[in-house]
Amino acid sequence: MNSFAWKWAGIVVLAVGLMAMLHHDLGAAPPETQGDAKAEKPAPAPRPAAPKTHEYTSAKTGVVLVYVPGGTFTMGSDSEDEDARPAHKITVKGFWLGKFEVTNAQYARFLKGMGADESRHEPSYWGEKGYDDPQQPVVGVTWRNAMAYCKWAGARLPTEAEWEYAAAAGAKQLKYPTATGEIGHDLANFQGKQGKDEWEGPAPVGQFPPSPLGLYDMAGNAWEWTSSTFRPYPFTTENQPSEDTRVLRVMRGGCWQFGSEASRTIHRHRFADHLTLDFAGFRIAMDPAERKTEADKSSEEKTEGAGAGRKKAKVIIEQ
Repeated sequence: MNSFAWKWAGIVVLAVGLMAMLHHDLGAAPPETQGDAKAEKPAPAPRPAAPKTHEYTSAKTGVVLVYVPGGTFTMGSDSEDEDARPAHKITVKGFWLGKFEVTNAQYARFLKGMGADESRHEPSYWGEKGYDDPQQPVVGVTWRNAMAYCKWAGARLPTEAEWEYAAAAGAKQLKYPTATGEIGHDLANFQGKQGKDEWEGPAPVGQFPPSPLGLYDMAGNAWEWTSSTFRPYPFTTENQPSEDTRVLRVMRGGCWQFGSEASRTIHRHRFADHLTLDFAGFRIAMDPAERKTEADKSSEEKTEGAGAGRKKAKVIIEQ
């Protein structure tokens, strides 16, 4: 082969090599896999872990309570609602708060325990479609009805400051008392139907993700009575009127009938304490001492019941 032929052979080899390199760099699949390669689906994002909470279930009422550690937070706002001004620091002691709003089923247990006084405390909308699911929050109760339930349960209503502290998740200062601090129909039941929010009235409790403290439905579903009288800020517990005085009481949390703005953590609503609404309910609170007293009573009742059972069994054996 002459020198000219050798030169052309070298050029051909070099060209083939360059084409192979370009083919590889452009990301072509190997011949045996071309046409069969499929993009792998990304792994689903892990679900956020449920909040770790210290919980307690009342034997008398069936209500689950979550312990809210004490702390200091900023109550109110200088830039939003006028009746939420001024923003001010409040320190709250640790307390127990209902994990859910009190349900129809739990309120029915209270009515049964009231006996002759049952009719005095029966909700206004029981028996009406859309309000009678056992797991819906009880609504159509006055502030006085809610106080009567709390007295029977050995509990109380939360103060306005306690409610806002729990809603804000303490120092987190959440704008909305939801799982993320935001608002939307996948997070709460408020006016309108969309996403997970399929209800035109109160939803059964616990249908939406809990707040960072493990509390459900702090935003939307039912307005919640607090123990506090409506007054200008700064918040104070001093010189509260007696329970028999007809005054405006504070409600918190928004509801299924109001827009999302009513569910803001700082938003205050008020209503006369002797009237009922189809969107007003409540959740209970307890001091650590009250919770211990309730637990001690429950323990004593169980012990007495077990003792009575043993005595009865002994009598049967002897006979």
